[in-house]
Amino acid sequence: MQIPQRWRRLMGIAIFIYLFVTLILLDVIDPLYLLKPHSNYKTKMLKNISFGTDKITSHLPHGFVMERPNVISCPPKSWNIYDAACLYTIPKHIDLDGVDMETIIYPNVSFPEPNTITSEDRRLFLTFHPNHDLLKNGPDPKSLIGRIYHIRSGTFTVKRQDCGWKSNVNETKAKNRSNVTPMNWFNILIPLVVPDGWTFQHFLDGTLPKIMQVFHFLNIPGVKILLKTPRDNIINDFLTALGITADKIVIGLDGNTYGANHLIFTCITPGIHPILWKLGRKRLGAKETLPDDVTNSSVVLLTRAFSKNGGRKLLNSDAVANTLKERYGSNFVLFQGNYNFKETLKLFGNTRAIIGVHGGAFYNINFAPSKAHIIEIMPILDNNGRIANGLAHTMVWTMSNMLDQVYWRISTRVPSGNTNVVVNIKSLIAIMDKIDETQNYSTSS
Repeated sequence: MQIPQRWRRLMGIAIFIYLFVTLILLDVIDPLYLLKPHSNYKTKMLKNISFGTDKITSHLPHGFVMERPNVISCPPKSWNIYDAACLYTIPKHIDLDGVDMETIIYPNVSFPEPNTITSEDRRLFLTFHPNHDLLKNGPDPKSLIGRIYHIRSGTFTVKRQDCGWKSNVNETKAKNRSNVTPMNWFNILIPLVVPDGWTFQHFLDGTLPKIMQVFHFLNIPGVKILLKTPRDNIINDFLTALGITADKIVIGLDGNTYGANHLIFTCITPGIHPILWKLGRKRLGAKETLPDDVTNSSVVLLTRAFSKNGGRKLLNSDAVANTLKERYGSNFVLFQGNYNFKETLKLFGNTRAIIGVHGGAFYNINFAPSKAHIIEIMPILDNNGRIANGLAHTMVWTMSNMLDQVYWRISTRVPSGNTNVVVNIKSLIAIMDKIDETQNYSTSS
């Protein structure tokens, strides 16, 4: 018997209503999303960074109340580098495909040429194409784009995925929840399993900028961040300073998959940008500005005494230390890396000049104020006048620029990249003469 057309229509409508109501009850569809005008993808041209906040209610499927910056026009009439009002937005829905995205376009960055005391040091620096390209063009515009994805029922697998700048968000989209154990499923989760982010250096240059991009989301009740177990204990101090308490941390194990009702994916964050690096320094509690009177400020010589990588020790460190001690007295500090975090903040927060051979100890400049001078001794190969393979020779120059510090470079010839070095003390003292003059420091004081 053929069913009348009118009954077929009524049955179709009834089935549609049943399925629609079922999807709402299962939290697959957000009805508020369907009732409001919206744009799934938002782009913000970031021009500024303050920390005024007010409470708003999000209309995400698992609604919550959180702190967010006051909404003001971009840019306001007056602003400073720490005005974050134009950086953070909360999506008012998650789209039907389970993903909502925010795009942040950071301002372009320029790199000043390093200071050198000899024309040969300058020539050697300009010889290397990465240096020349950064000076001429700045970073790749693509690397200045940040993206924050909000993913309904998203998952993240440790090791198979990482949280680098080129991470693929498609791997985090809604998966079968049955593949994730209940103990690894959370309400709100931010994966921050950055390559080598469990080490001192790469927490600062990899994990910290990403935390800064989503810092205000950390105020959401119940939010968790996914990290690898820190290798260096000081990372626990960093997390505490950032207000990331133990109850907010999930330790990710290789091969395990973690998921959340609302997964916030911030892996696509510029690795180098002054807004993010200065925010990181501020949030860690480091001093931001050098005092006008530097009479009692320190000059620090970095050593590689506790380096986990061999080589590049300063063979004439005793002679250098004695020269600096004679010149600056109690204001000279030989830093061997055996400070706790509180002591490190105190020392570098009152430091006006930092000297050392290229290496990880230079990451301590993240705790030094703007206008501090950074003097890097760079090993150059004898046979071809090039920097040895494997040395991240732009990193200290880049970091100091992100933090508004003044960078100097001295080149020294070596037979291989990890060979110990000898610095020309006369060149070093010539640089210190320039710095003392710039900072109105009298060696007789």
